[in-house]
Amino acid sequence: MQLKEQLKTLQERYHHVDRLQHDPVGVVHRYDQLQDQEIAAWIASGLAFGRVSAFLPVIDAILRVADQHGGPHRWLSTGDNIASQASLESLQYRWIRGCDIVEWLTIIRRIYRSHDTLGSLFVMREDEPQIGPALTRLVAVIREHTSGPPEDMTRGIRFLTPSPTTGSACKRWCMFLRWMVRPADGIDLGLWPHVHPSALVMPVDTHVFRIAKALGLTTRRQADWRAALEITARMRELYPQDPVRYDFALAHVGISGDGLQTLNSPQGAP
Repeated sequence: MQLKEQLKTLQERYHHVDRLQHDPVGVVHRYDQLQDQEIAAWIASGLAFGRVSAFLPVIDAILRVADQHGGPHRWLSTGDNIASQASLESLQYRWIRGCDIVEWLTIIRRIYRSHDTLGSLFVMREDEPQIGPALTRLVAVIREHTSGPPEDMTRGIRFLTPSPTTGSACKRWCMFLRWMVRPADGIDLGLWPHVHPSALVMPVDTHVFRIAKALGLTTRRQADWRAALEITARMRELYPQDPVRYDFALAHVGISGDGLQTLNSPQGAP
């Protein structure tokens, strides 16, 4: 089966709004206002690693606190002390501790008190063909809003603010940007029209990397930033204006548990 046909088959099977309940972007669709959606997306994408059934309850717990205070943006715009929320301090997801979540939300609060939207901080230059440099600048600004010097950042905060400069694939940032940039289709939201979808980079985690290898999209040995760029370049050859159009489908091959055999199944049937 040709690559385009394989990708189309995967999209036909997996790119559906009924899968939102099994995807972190689903929580973003609870909100109507741009700032609420941005903040919910920032929270959801940051914690979207590991098993969906494990991280979604943590995201829900944070957003429940936000909703009790009028929604994410209103909550972070008030003077309420985030650290006073005992339910946040008690949260933990793998190596992300409650104190990391409180600091992370405090960083988000500081950003939104200085800027109307996060999108206003994400500025691409005309000579930049993809999002890497703009993402590097955005992360640098975010890290400037930590409570202490950069060298004192905890492991959790470093993990929540990865940068392409370290070689990280930045999967969660790339996914966040996909949500913000791609035109609204019931899954992605199209909130940042000042960024063109052609500049996006594929969100690559271990599972998507395995699928990309099976499809011949990369020759890299590890799922790093260079692998993400290589996979994106191959996808851009097929779809120059929208190289990450199949990300949701590729991710849900893994979330569904169907595995790599799906790639060779007629009509995507298991």
